Amino acid sequence: MSKSIKVEKLVFSYNKNKILDNINLEFIEGNIITIIGPNGSGKSTLLKNIASTLTPQEGTVFLGNKELKKYSLKELARQIGVVPQNTNIEYDFTAYDIVLMGRNPYIKRFQIESEADISIVEEVMKKTNTWDLKDRNINELSGGECQRVVIARALAQEPKIILLDEPTAALDMHHQIEILDLLKVLNKQKNITVIIALHDINLAARYSNKILLLNKGKQVIMGNPENVITKKNLQLAYKINMIVDKNKYTNSLQVIPLSNLKI
Repeated sequence: MSKSIKVEKLVFSYNKNKILDNINLEFIEGNIITIIGPNGSGKSTLLKNIASTLTPQEGTVFLGNKELKKYSLKELARQIGVVPQNTNIEYDFTAYDIVLMGRNPYIKRFQIESEADISIVEEVMKKTNTWDLKDRNINELSGGECQRVVIARALAQEPKIILLDEPTAALDMHHQIEILDLLKVLNKQKNITVIIALHDINLAARYSNKILLLNKGKQVIMGNPENVITKKNLQLAYKINMIVDKNKYTNSLQVIPLSNLKI
């Protein structure tokens, strides 16, 4: 069965402040889809509605042909892994213990982790370069290290879809590329659908099959990077003069901001 995500007539508000306004779109499985847009455009809120951590006031989110709200939490955790924007963890566990929690959707009550579970945890920690952190307390790690551990926990769920909200924000340049390269490999090798919110338009252009541009809670356009990352679309959302051209080294579009538009 298809595990695409479909959003129909989605409306979400905080109090009386409408954050998402009549969103209609489909995230086709097997793609890397990046959500871009100015601060306050609704990127994080859309991801939270897809992750079922928020419930829309109007409209419906489907996973495959089934409404999201009809999945049990354990069923949903086997399908969708989530890396939130805020990765602060208040409890006192090692990095290894945190990643091992990603196996909970597969473990029955009173059951202990199997050798297969242990093997999966080791594999994803090595892939995210967190294996050397396994014995360290999660609260002793840097923001970037903690972020990579939380990504490893999501991967330990073996999800069909992974949602990431600004996963590179706390990372240096080296680890930004490392994580995005890893997501690209997982997408190609395991057909994991990646839905990621990013501020960096150039990274979005480099790593995405599809891009969704939001502005003030509405979808401006969704499509291939070449169709979305245009001067016209970006100026509409970001209100800034810019140059959009091709990076000769990465062969992807790049955006060079110039100055704010006079409005």
